[in-house]
Amino acid sequence: MRAAAAFLRPPAQVGRTHLPLTPFWLTDAQIEAISGWFPKSHGKARLDDRQILSGIVFVFRENLMWGQAPAEYGGELALRRRFTQWCQSGVMDNALGHLFEQDGDGQLRLVVTTAMLMRHRSGAHAIARGYLPTFAPIDEMEAA
Repeated sequence: MRAAAAFLRPPAQVGRTHLPLTPFWLTDAQIEAISGWFPKSHGKARLDDRQILSGIVFVFRENLMWGQAPAEYGGELALRRRFTQWCQSGVMDNALGHLFEQDGDGQLRLVVTTAMLMRHRSGAHAIARGYLPTFAPIDEMEAA
């Protein structure tokens, strides 16, 4: 039984080699720029949109599985459900298409790029189903 338990834990050196992930939080200005697309709450209180969207962006940027997101973002099920709901309603397309940040050179860039979405299973699935038309595959963008 001990031998089987040893296989379930990663070796000690693996824990030392992973870089610590710094949490990502959207700024007030970014949330204000996209707040018009969030659906209104209908009676039942729900988790904060900023918290959930920050978690979704964090998952895509770090290429994590939904369950690997820190609990401070609201949990796996909340992130995955809200991503799916927002994709189907068009909120995610508008939000991710209008979320910008400044890079080191002062240039604006998208917070979540097409490459980040394509390497993540849920992001690639959303693009393939047409939920994120703003993020067309790079080959199609170059051909247009």
